[in-house]
Amino acid sequence: MKKYISIISFLIFILVVPLTAQHLDLAVNGYGLSFGNSSSITGVRINWSDNQVEKVTGLNLTLWRPTRNPDAEYKGLYLGLVGTDAKKIKGISVTGVGIATSEDISGVHITGLGLSSDKNIKGLNFALGIISGDESISGVNLGTTALFTKQGTAQWINLGGVACVAAKGMNGLNFGGLATVSPDGFIRGLNLSFGAVVGNEGVRGINLSGLALVSADGKIAGINLSGVAVVTGTQLKGLNLGGVTTVSNGSMLGFNLSPGVVVANEMQGLNIGGITTVANGTMRGINLSSGVLVAHKLRGLNLSGLTTVANNGAMQGLNISGGVTVATDDMRWLNVGGLATVSSNGNIKGINLGGTALVARSLKGFNFGGLTTVANSDKMEGINFSLGATVASGDMTGLNLGGVTTVSSEGKMTGLNLSGGVVVGKEHVKGMNAGGLALVSPEGPLQGINLSAGAIVAKKNMTYLGLSGLAIVSSEGKIKGIHGTGGALVGREGVQGINIGGLAVVASEDQVRGMQMSGGVIYGKHAVSGINIAGIAVSSLDEINGFSLALGGLYGKKLQWVNIAGLDIHAKERMTGFNFSGFRLRAKDIKGFTITGISSKTQSIRGVNIAGSTRTKKMAGLTAGVGNIVSDHQVGISLGLVNYATKIFGVQIGLINYIKENPKWFKLLPLINFNFTK
Repeated sequence: MKKYISIISFLIFILVVPLTAQHLDLAVNGYGLSFGNSSSITGVRINWSDNQVEKVTGLNLTLWRPTRNPDAEYKGLYLGLVGTDAKKIKGISVTGVGIATSEDISGVHITGLGLSSDKNIKGLNFALGIISGDESISGVNLGTTALFTKQGTAQWINLGGVACVAAKGMNGLNFGGLATVSPDGFIRGLNLSFGAVVGNEGVRGINLSGLALVSADGKIAGINLSGVAVVTGTQLKGLNLGGVTTVSNGSMLGFNLSPGVVVANEMQGLNIGGITTVANGTMRGINLSSGVLVAHKLRGLNLSGLTTVANNGAMQGLNISGGVTVATDDMRWLNVGGLATVSSNGNIKGINLGGTALVARSLKGFNFGGLTTVANSDKMEGINFSLGATVASGDMTGLNLGGVTTVSSEGKMTGLNLSGGVVVGKEHVKGMNAGGLALVSPEGPLQGINLSAGAIVAKKNMTYLGLSGLAIVSSEGKIKGIHGTGGALVGREGVQGINIGGLAVVASEDQVRGMQMSGGVIYGKHAVSGINIAGIAVSSLDEINGFSLALGGLYGKKLQWVNIAGLDIHAKERMTGFNFSGFRLRAKDIKGFTITGISSKTQSIRGVNIAGSTRTKKMAGLTAGVGNIVSDHQVGISLGLVNYATKIFGVQIGLINYIKENPKWFKLLPLINFNFTK
């Protein structure tokens, strides 16, 4: 019993009293058991606080922190209740506070707060705080706060609760709770972070980041996923997914996804941005964005929910946008914009669709704008269609459809041009042209088939077929061919052919020729000739020739052939042919067959005249009616209740017959009177 008490008392003495230079070695040739601060031993060593230790191999138990221990090397099992400071540690180390070495740490090392090496950390290492190896960390390394190597690489499995940082690179499985970072090197393998994964020289393999995945100066290759952003300075390759943004200052190759933004200097393959997909260079392959898709050039299939943009280059292939598709230069093949498809300085060629607007310097092929199709500086060729407006600064050729307006503002419109509203061609409109409200050529002619539910207007001539619901107007030219309008038909220089005006047919400065029909008025300043039918009147300051019919009246300087009016016929000079008026007939000279319901008033009648009453200065032929008054000379026969003539060579038959120049007893006779003296 006394023996055990003596041994325990000795142990308490060497453990409690800090004798830094004292030790008791129970060893042979350096092998055995050591109590105290022995500098070198192989076996089992127990000490309070280490100082100036050189090398310990085996089991080492140190209870307190070292005093000064720069050259110490520990191999085997190292146990420290507080912590240790050494040159090298190899094997298994367990400390309560921390482990620090000036050179390497290798093996299995567990510490409460931190594990630090000025050079390398290798093996299985665990720290509740930070694991820091200046040159490298390799193996399985877990720092619940952080894992850090400021000059070297981290390899194999490296976990940092807050951050995992390796200056020169990371290989294997690297996890940082908030960030996994290699500021000057590569990150390779499986790299995870709830915050950011950053590899300045590149990120390769499977890389997952809750907030961001970044390679500022290198490539990102493999499967790269980020809850917020994937960013690289040179290239993205493989599958790249950024929750908000995927960015590459260089090329983006493979399958690149972002619910937010995908950005690359050049994109190739399948690139998807939920809001925006951007490439300052060429974008090739399938590029998708539910928001905006932007590239210097776009090729292949490019889809954007709101906007597809090639801001300084061409757009080629199938380009689709739920919102806007924009190319600074040319667009080719199939380009679809849900709201707008725009080529601001170039051409749009092929099949181009804009749900709202389609705009280009020139349009060629099949071009569709839901509200507007616009060629803002040049021509529109092919099939151009818009539910709203189709507009070309220059010429329009082919099939051009505008739901509201089809416009060639400075040029020609040729082919099939249709609009539910207005069709306008400044220089001319040719072919088949239909405007729901209006069809207009403000500076030139209209040729071909021209239809409008509203108005058809041309500054110069209109030729062939023109139909309008409200008006057909040639303000400075002629109307030729077949033209019909529910309103007015006006040709300043003349109207020729078959022309129908619901309200009026007018040649304001020239003739009306052919077949003219109007529910209202037919008017020709110089002449109206052919078949002329008007609901109200046929009028001319010159002649009316042919067959003229008006429910109201016929008015002209001269009337020839067949003239029929429901109310009135008035010829300022001469009327020849067959003339019928339901109410009144007036002319300076009448020749032919004339029938009037109420009265005929003229200076001279030659032929057959039938009227309720007739007043004329001279009469040659047959006149019949209730009353016939010839104030000068009559040649022929008068039939009526009352017949009067100053001088006659012929016969009067009626109830009262008076010849002024007959002998006194023969001036007034009943039933019959006559005179055959010359």
